[in-house]
Amino acid sequence: VQSDYADVIVKYAIKPTEFEIQSRLYEQLNFELVLDDNGCDVKPETTAYIDDDIGIRFDLMVFKNQYPICGIEVKRNKYQPQKIANKQKAKYNYFTVCTGIPVLYCFSMDEIPSIIRRVKEWL
Repeated sequence: VQSDYADVIVKYAIKPTEFEIQSRLYEQLNFELVLDDNGCDVKPETTAYIDDDIGIRFDLMVFKNQYPICGIEVKRNKYQPQKIANKQKAKYNYFTVCTGIPVLYCFSMDEIPSIIRRVKEWL
């Protein structure tokens, strides 16, 4: 990009970004679950609180009749699981221990069908 003020480089993402994976997963979950009119809903950017002081944000949360069924965290590369910070993993594990509600990880577009199958099993 030419500019009179600075050298500007805009990098084009070759691989799908986390946002693109999350958006596609959200769209597919809505198509598969919500359109069936079975009381399911998918909400992005959902925060849960444990004991009023531990806030845990999920990329997506699946609800059935307004009851949470599972949380979903999207990360871009399954070959780099260390990208999920230990503190974040610990919070998700603690959430599951406290509530019994599972947390799924989606690392790529290819995993979306299996995530949807797993969610459907819990309904």
